[in-house]
Amino acid sequence: MKEANAKILLVDDDDSLRRVLEFQLSEAGHSVVSEGDGREALKSYSAEDFDCVITDWRMPKMTGSQLVSQATAINSNTDHCYYSFWRCRYGGRSDARWGF
Repeated sequence: MKEANAKILLVDDDDSLRRVLEFQLSEAGHSVVSEGDGREALKSYSAEDFDCVITDWRMPKMTGSQLVSQATAINSNTDHCYYSFWRCRYGGRSDARWGF
């Protein structure tokens, strides 16, 4: 068993992508809590301490932006990193963007 480097909250409504990311992060030695939507993630965030939140930006029920805003309101005294990546297709072109 590998020593955990960070406790990460992983949030994505795409089950396949979330499972792949969870596996990769766990293999890298991190402790991962995985949620399928922002509302459930916010419950986990409220109940536990995380070093990092990795979230999808576009999700039903609660967007990644809303999750980050509400998580920051819950605990603004702790340093956290929030990462979000999404890929969209517009007019046949692929457009990748980062959101923080």
